[in-house]
Formats: sequence, structure tokens, C-alpha cells
Amino acid sequence: MEDMCYHFRKFLKVKTEDLQQLYFRFYDPRVLRIFLPTCDRKQIVEFFGPVQAFICEQDEEGHFKRYTHNKGELIIEEIAKKKIIKELNIEPQKIITPIETTPETTNTTNTKGRKWL
Repeated sequence: MEDMCYHFRKFLKVKTEDLQQLYFRFYDPRVLRIFLPTCDRKQIVEFFGPVQAFICEQDEEGHFKRYTHNKGELIIEEIAKKKIIKELNIEPQKIITPIETTPETTNTTNTKGRKWL
């Protein structure tokens, strides 16, 4: 877990093209599922680092997508909740549902000028 914290710490703050420093909420499924498809191969490899896969809930309840990559090529696949529970070997009652937060109003589709701090 310490390695993961160290890896993701560098993604918490980003600079815009006009050098404004912002917090990047990559851990929010609503942000991550928009952000990942905008990344180029190098960014995908860098962002995933030691992570094998990200699983994000979708807008529709009970729908999930798994994001993996092969040499920087992003792979997106739909995955059922039952399959997630089976693959992760967790008990259904131990699944934590996220707390509702207010969405960020930042443009995450522009990859030009994206810089990690």
C-alpha cells in the first residue's frame, strides 16, 4: 500500500497551461472514467504505474468498467458486479459505496499542456 501511496501522490496536483495549480481528483470514478480515454500511451503507462486495473462504477447503478492497458494501449471492458466480487474474492456486504460528492467543473478532455507535479 505504501508503494501505491507514493505512486499516486505525484498525481494529486496538476498545472494548467496558464500554470495554475489544481487538485486532480483522479480517485473519483466520474473523473477517472473521463480522464483515462484522453491519455496518450506514455501517460497511460505513467499513470497506471504498478496498478494492474482500475474498476469504475458507471452512471447506471450496477454497471462497471475495468480499465487496463497493454503497453500503453488502453483497454476498456464492461464488467458485472458479480464478476468483480468473485475476482476480488470479497464478500458482497463489505463493498463500500462512495459518498456523493459535487462534480468538478474542469475540462479533463484536453491533453495539451497536462503536467504532473
